[in-house]
Amino acid sequence: MPDADDLRLSESDSGIDLSRGNVCAMCGAQNNGNQSHCWQCKSLLLQTLPRGHMTPGSAKRSQRHLSGISHQLDGKYFLTAFAVLIGAVALGGYFTYQSAQGLYPAPRTVTDFIRYHMSTTRIVLGAVAILLAPLLLNISLRILSVQPRCSGNRVALIAFIPPGMAFLLSWLHPAAFAATLILPAIVLWVLYRRGMSLSAQHATSVGMTHVVLTALLLAFSGWALESLQAERPLNPLVELRSLDRALDDLRAEDVMTTIQGESHAPLIHWKPTNSNWLDFRANRAQIEVRGDYPDEQVVQLIDADSEQAVLTGEFDGSVWRSPVFAPHANTTYGVRISGGIITGTQIRVRSLVPASL
Repeated sequence: MPDADDLRLSESDSGIDLSRGNVCAMCGAQNNGNQSHCWQCKSLLLQTLPRGHMTPGSAKRSQRHLSGISHQLDGKYFLTAFAVLIGAVALGGYFTYQSAQGLYPAPRTVTDFIRYHMSTTRIVLGAVAILLAPLLLNISLRILSVQPRCSGNRVALIAFIPPGMAFLLSWLHPAAFAATLILPAIVLWVLYRRGMSLSAQHATSVGMTHVVLTALLLAFSGWALESLQAERPLNPLVELRSLDRALDDLRAEDVMTTIQGESHAPLIHWKPTNSNWLDFRANRAQIEVRGDYPDEQVVQLIDADSEQAVLTGEFDGSVWRSPVFAPHANTTYGVRISGGIITGTQIRVRSLVPASL
């Protein structure tokens, strides 16, 4: 039978003060002896033995039992985080493949361009938000001097879930944009409140700080990526003003003309919009040529100044549709058809930035 010193040692080693009832090993909250779950974090409580009945062996078993419960909970968060990440990677990869294969039409609005033709940027931003989420969450906790009542592994796993959900939902139709913001925010608050055993005030403040840090990081990353793809540094303030003015002039209807008694097609020209992002990054167009031509007839879109072919294809049922391409501002394009252009040929230009024929 152990003496009093042994009992005091076993109590100290187990981290549980048996004289004060059940202390939750997960969050440290004090509970009475009749509860099976912690009143604060809802973790399963170990029913401690009365003073005089605890032995060194039972204390070690208690520690192993609590450790097992913690690992089971961490396992659930791991499976959730893993499922969200796999879904985000699979969905992002699918839309990137679709965009790379040119399966989307030329956009009529900036929203269409972002949705269908910015897959690479969106995936990179999603990866940045997800992979750096544990770091940003820990920075938020340090800024606010908040100590989560759980293991560091669980903090990291919880951090992955909200940005992963937001990335998945961001691929939905723009009409569901509110869900992209609201659902991850609710999940974030619940995970911080219950998963990390934070108070409602701390869960709110930590969540808002994490969101602000993530938004700043994504804004900088997005600017850097779009500047690289535009092949020139973009001034965010100038771009926002120019884009706002340019959007008023963007029109959804196609530009179309029918050739009557001419031996050559009219030239196609895109004027600058004063937005470098629109002119050198976001502008996408598609050209359709219809006429009474045989299927094997070759059609080309050429740079009128250099006479170099930009796109080449063949008629399919007297119709040729170009893949979606990025026309350059202040560059003139023309259509060339082997054997010459016949009367009645119809040329249609679908473009985000209006073209002139």
